[in-house]
Amino acid sequence: AEATQAMKTHQDHRQQLQQQADTLTVSTEQLEGLTELGHQLKPLNDHLHPALEKAKADFKAWKAQKIRYVNEEQSWKARYETQKAQRHQAQETVATVKAQCEQLRQHTLAHELRGQLQVGQPCPVCTHIFSALPAQALEQAPPPALPPLQAKLQQAEQKLKQAEEDEQDCFRHYSQAQSRTQSHEALEESTRERRNEAYTAARTLTLQLRERLQVETLPSVDSVRAEYQTLKKQALHKESLLQQLRQAEQAEQEKALAAARAQSTLQ
Repeated sequence: AEATQAMKTHQDHRQQLQQQADTLTVSTEQLEGLTELGHQLKPLNDHLHPALEKAKADFKAWKAQKIRYVNEEQSWKARYETQKAQRHQAQETVATVKAQCEQLRQHTLAHELRGQLQVGQPCPVCTHIFSALPAQALEQAPPPALPPLQAKLQQAEQKLKQAEEDEQDCFRHYSQAQSRTQSHEALEESTRERRNEAYTAARTLTLQLRERLQVETLPSVDSVRAEYQTLKKQALHKESLLQQLRQAEQAEQEKALAAARAQSTLQ
């Protein structure tokens, strides 16, 4: 009876250890799959990930440069518009001073003409013979001197010339800024395409790995490494349990043999 109970206990213990061993076998298979996953992830980590990061960095740099070019273009446009307004103002000033000069010149000529009028002599313009001089010709004061106004006109024309040069210079810079912006914007399609290609390559490899390894989500490299270490420990524990199983079997066999011998001696 004691030998039978010992054998039953031994069998129960062996069945329990076998279940644990089977569980660890499944874990070992998972470990092998995760190891394969780690090998498949290496190209993604060594090539696609850096390529994707570079494509993202290139696109980010492109956007930053575009903002700088656009801001520069807008700045030169504002300066050009300001210089154009100043040139228009200078043109109006020159036109006004020219009109003043012409009016003063006519007044000066009229004043000089009135000074030449004499009673009984014909008018130099209409040949009318004056019997008496007009009161206006005797009372009107002489007009201001023309040279100061001519100097003012010269200054206005110099300012107009400088305004025109400044406007042309601003327009040249504005045109160059526009060209830089347009040339940079032309790179947008190729820059976006490189980034999208990197995204597509990474996504394609991820989907392939999911399909081949039949996992719902693709773990990160760190999680793979952590699970690898966990399952490695479990595999070592499995070996330990199997060793315990063999030792238990040997002990139970020896115990059963001893019980049989004792029973034989009693008989």
